[in-house]
Amino acid sequence: MRYIVLVLFLLLSYLASNLVVGRSNFATNQTLKTELVSLKEDVIKLKEANRQLSMQIKNLRKDTKAVEELARADLGMIKKREVFYQIIS
Repeated sequence: MRYIVLVLFLLLSYLASNLVVGRSNFATNQTLKTELVSLKEDVIKLKEANRQLSMQIKNLRKDTKAVEELARADLGMIKKREVFYQIIS
């Protein structure tokens, strides 16, 4: 009976020490959980950005006015016979 108690005590001590200072200890586990939550949030944001970009691509493929609007806004393009005035205040 004493040997069983001693073996169980040693096994419990070993398991407790691994929980505190082992390779996959409690602190590491908590850090990994927070990192996982952060990465999941990043994935959600990236999926939303991809969805918006896909909608923009579909819109640009369908509508020539959307292409013109994008060219004017992002590239500063103008039509022939248009004059661009920039007002500096």
